[in-house]
Amino acid sequence: MSLLTLGNPKNRFTNYRRKPDSLVPVLDPAPIGTTSMTVSEVNGALNTWDFLHGVPDITTDRVCIFMHGDGERGTDLNDILTTGWDNPIKNANDGSGIYNAHILAPQLPASSSTWSGGNSNWPLLWNWLVANIDPSPKVCITGYSLGGGGCYNLLEFKDWTEFPMWGHIIVAGFGVISPLAQSMPNGGTAYHSDPDNTVSYSQGVNANNSYNNQRAVDYPELVLNPAPFDKDAGAGHSIATDIYNNYFPGDLEVILNINQ
Repeated sequence: MSLLTLGNPKNRFTNYRRKPDSLVPVLDPAPIGTTSMTVSEVNGALNTWDFLHGVPDITTDRVCIFMHGDGERGTDLNDILTTGWDNPIKNANDGSGIYNAHILAPQLPASSSTWSGGNSNWPLLWNWLVANIDPSPKVCITGYSLGGGGCYNLLEFKDWTEFPMWGHIIVAGFGVISPLAQSMPNGGTAYHSDPDNTVSYSQGVNANNSYNNQRAVDYPELVLNPAPFDKDAGAGHSIATDIYNNYFPGDLEVILNINQ
């Protein structure tokens, strides 16, 4: 198992741990201009997922987990960056602390795999976060297309109720939650083009309603944005780059209360 992070000469990786006794990354500095470096940090602690990891320049207990779409499954982590995820990874690593959050982007290994909430890697990942980042990490889940569906899937599994998610940022997602096992204290936002010829806008509406109709009454709604700018531009399903470049930073700040 490898854990990759985009290289940047400004990175400082030795001081972000919350626990002095937690695992220490073994790092080889990446030459300027390279796209990745290997971090032998998880050492087989996870079963099948490899990651891109944006490591903030300051100590934080805030985490965002990104689930990619159908076309990014496989063994090349660079595929994850084709759907607009390069900026969040780079910005977490550029020394500015723009997100003040760990950015984790796992990759599904095969064409038949999906973001099921019952996947055995989720509790393993949570245990790794608790051991290496904070005893009670504050987590935002985000995903595009198949990964957007994964955001809804995770809320069905009771095993995740002990792993609280603060909120979701969902892009072109789908699915119907039945039944809901966990509500999100900070709610979240969803984006979906109207029209979308791959995952229809009505699928996004149904998924969003399935959460809102079951959420705890004192928790905020998950807000669905019909993304009219994408309709005007004819973007259809291909909205991930626009969302993650222009909307994700503000949404993440709200969900994780980064400035509080």
